[in-house]
Amino acid sequence: MQNIAGASWFQYCFSVYLRSDVSSVIQMVASAGGQNSFTAISTGPAWVRAIASGSLTIQQDGVAFGVQLAEGASIQAFGPQVEAQTAASQYKKTIDLGGVYSNTRFDSDSLTLTTDAPNQNSGTVSLYSSLISI
Repeated sequence: MQNIAGASWFQYCFSVYLRSDVSSVIQMVASAGGQNSFTAISTGPAWVRAIASGSLTIQQDGVAFGVQLAEGASIQAFGPQVEAQTAASQYKKTIDLGGVYSNTRFDSDSLTLTTDAPNQNSGTVSLYSSLISI
């Protein structure tokens, strides 16, 4: 999930390019204040641009977007983008240091998952990054 500071009741379009070696279904998620919106997307070996558009009824500052996978599922994702409009525009490459860190890698080869409650699991991803001044 990625949080943004936008108003949760605005109309948003969340898009991301996805592929998976095995056909599977993922959920695109928009979330704010305990309210969630899910859009099911089928993936397969060809890259597809998954798009989910809509708004939440809860009124608060801040909304999060992300993807939810079934247990054991694996996907490749590229170019996630959220826009305050009803449809996705052309992909906009991030060229500033605000979003892409080419000198960043996973800090560990393992991922520890924790069961917090029935059907509620969490995990933490640690990254190592070295920034280059220009």
